[in-house]
Amino acid sequence: MIIYVSSLHSLGNEFYGTAVSQGPRMDLGAMYNKMLMDVQLYAEDGANLMIKKMVRAASSSI
Repeated sequence: MIIYVSSLHSLGNEFYGTAVSQGPRMDLGAMYNKMLMDVQLYAEDGANLMIKKMVRAASSSI
């Protein structure tokens, strides 16, 4: 399930990047960049959870 959510975060980042590149207004670009940073921090937490889960699974199988 975490892999699915991580994939959705990547897709969301792609949409924000497209919005920043296509939008003519500078104020909206700044807002999108701020939201993009927040989403990336949230996605980093999910990636760290996946790493912990993989390490735990690998150490238990040894």
